[in-house]
Amino acid sequence: MTQEQKQKIQALAEAEIRHSFQFIKNQTDKEGKDLVAYYFFLVDDFFAANNAGITQQDIETWKKTDDYDPEYDGLLDAIWSGVCELYEGDFISVSKELYDTAYSLVEGLDDYDRYNQIRADFEQCIIDALKKCDEEGVFGNRKENGLLLFAFYSDDYDENGEGSLLYRSAEALNDKKGFENIIK
Repeated sequence: MTQEQKQKIQALAEAEIRHSFQFIKNQTDKEGKDLVAYYFFLVDDFFAANNAGITQQDIETWKKTDDYDPEYDGLLDAIWSGVCELYEGDFISVSKELYDTAYSLVEGLDDYDRYNQIRADFEQCIIDALKKCDEEGVFGNRKENGLLLFAFYSDDYDENGEGSLLYRSAEALNDKKGFENIIK
């Protein structure tokens, strides 16, 4: 991506975050639940990105089910359990513009290396947008509220291992304890 394209993607992601985080926070507050994490999730076709949140109360409910296995009790396990309610962002016109802008960069592209470079740039734009919104206070005082931030491939495209979007975002956006809570 050119610098201008990166700036546009990041600005669109920031607008999406500002709007959707508040939308999600309003939902969870209305239900009397405590948001524990806010995240972007992508699939192999990375431009199809969305964002969501998960609450402490939903994680606790999941831990009381027969399907819960203490050996697999990480945040992603809770998200993938199907038990926890996932509070998704409000799909607004900026979401469509983010999708359309990212898709236009790879539409008809036959160069696999170029596609992967655009993917890497898009991933970094999402991380940078989350970081900027955090610096602006969009997520409140995270030292007090403990909110975790990250991005990952919900279809396990990059296997969520070391070097993956999950690891890179969790490390860039959280303190050591937060990183460990996400990665376990």
